[in-house]
Amino acid sequence: MNQPHDVLNDLIERLPDCAAQHSPSEDIYRSLKVGVIEAVAARFGGIGPDPVSLPPFGDIVFPYVQLGNIDSLDLFGLDELILFAFYWRNRTCYRKVVDFGANLGLH
Repeated sequence: MNQPHDVLNDLIERLPDCAAQHSPSEDIYRSLKVGVIEAVAARFGGIGPDPVSLPPFGDIVFPYVQLGNIDSLDLFGLDELILFAFYWRNRTCYRKVVDFGANLGLH
């Protein structure tokens, strides 16, 4: 049986291959979203700032923080993992990037 961190590793690797199912109206998207919430909570839901291994990216220190109606675990939701997978898969295609976001700058 896969451990929660294995689920996340597998998702990062396989998400680009199922891009046609990334729409929130797809059954696979809804199923994955629930699984991701559970896997992320299992890996990052601890109170301490201990490093969490998330291949292929390496160790991530991301302590749990309550942020009003959401918490820091929401920053690793399925939509964010889809973006991370895209970034990783295409990391050699771009030399420069610009982030025009107005969020926390996680990406």
